[in-house]
Amino acid sequence: MVSIVTPVYNAREYIKETIDSVLSQTYQDFEWFLVEDCSSDGTTAYLQELLEKLGDSRLHYVQQPSNRGAAEARNRGVELASGRYLAFLDADDLWLPNKLERQVKFIE
Repeated sequence: MVSIVTPVYNAREYIKETIDSVLSQTYQDFEWFLVEDCSSDGTTAYLQELLEKLGDSRLHYVQQPSNRGAAEARNRGVELASGRYLAFLDADDLWLPNKLERQVKFIE
């Protein structure tokens, strides 16, 4: 399994596309930690609502207690990860559909 970690801060405008790019992966054996870092643009409520609507048990919402920055958010996600491999994805980035599949094949 791959553990994906995404620090999320003020990403309301981009996060839906980012989520769609991960859910469209050809490799589906993953868990994903979206670590919300106290956004001020409505991301928190939007992301919670979106994840609830998706109902995908692989997606995990994690709320930082205070704004600590991307590095701390990544570290929190890594602490929670249980996958064999780690993948990092910023909240405003997109993955091509076969990204995880190609990387896992290459590693193995």
